[in-house]
Amino acid sequence: MNYVDKTFLALTSPVTASGVFSQEALKAIAASSYGIAMTDLIGAATPRFDKLDLAPFSGSLSTDISRDGYSVQYGGSSGSGAMALDSSVQLVWNGVITTSAAFPQATIGVEKSVPLTLAALDADIPNPAPTVPAELEAARRVALLARLAANANDANGITDQLIKDWLADNGVTDVATLLETQSVMAALSQWVLSFTPVPGTTSASQTEFPVSAAIMVRDVSTPGFRLVDLVQASQNVTARLRLDGITPKAGGDHLPRGRPVVVWVVEKTWFDDADWPGADANARIQNASAWLATSGIALAPTT
Repeated sequence: MNYVDKTFLALTSPVTASGVFSQEALKAIAASSYGIAMTDLIGAATPRFDKLDLAPFSGSLSTDISRDGYSVQYGGSSGSGAMALDSSVQLVWNGVITTSAAFPQATIGVEKSVPLTLAALDADIPNPAPTVPAELEAARRVALLARLAANANDANGITDQLIKDWLADNGVTDVATLLETQSVMAALSQWVLSFTPVPGTTSASQTEFPVSAAIMVRDVSTPGFRLVDLVQASQNVTARLRLDGITPKAGGDHLPRGRPVVVWVVEKTWFDDADWPGADANARIQNASAWLATSGIALAPTT
């Protein structure tokens, strides 16, 4: 029996399906669905197959999908430029992957700067402070510019013209009056949002990751097989999953909503090819898994 049929039969039963997926493959599926790093998934991973459905949509070469102004077309049945994309999906797995996962936590802090007063500004002026009104006004402008420059993203953009513009815009002539203006006080205010890691919250705990996975079993030794075609076909399948509302059920409160993923079940020998980035097959699989995960694709190489 050929590779595709043999693997397909193994996937049709929850009893034998678990033997198809390695620990790394299960973690790759969870990581692709939830946008987390595989390194945050620790220890053994256990699959649960709530449903293993034959694909609810066909893999015909010419398919139009349209809904609410969104359309996808893939394949072509005629013409010299027709794409022979094999977008067929053997099974859709809805279930759960349980593994130990670490979720770092942090406290959120919000601080607001103390409103600037005339007394605080005058305290910045070197003693003895000028007594002549014009000289005192000039010293206050220098002190105000120094405060603004110290907190600015671009200190070079803080010039005396800024204060002149504020005075003119608010119809006042001196810094003392300017500081009583509400719009200027708002401009001088600063909010600071901080995230502080909480010690001891990075320890791993058992977590259930609900998954919805479209399984694409492929024999990469088939004449004419191309990686680029499989990537494109996977994007078509992802679009179809979304249009059909196939998505993982909600997980725990600490989990975001997962996205449906496409799983490539292929022979591990594919990665013996040195054209894949990496020193050996295992490194190549890791590199490919990280690259594909960003597109919602998970690798499940079999031996």
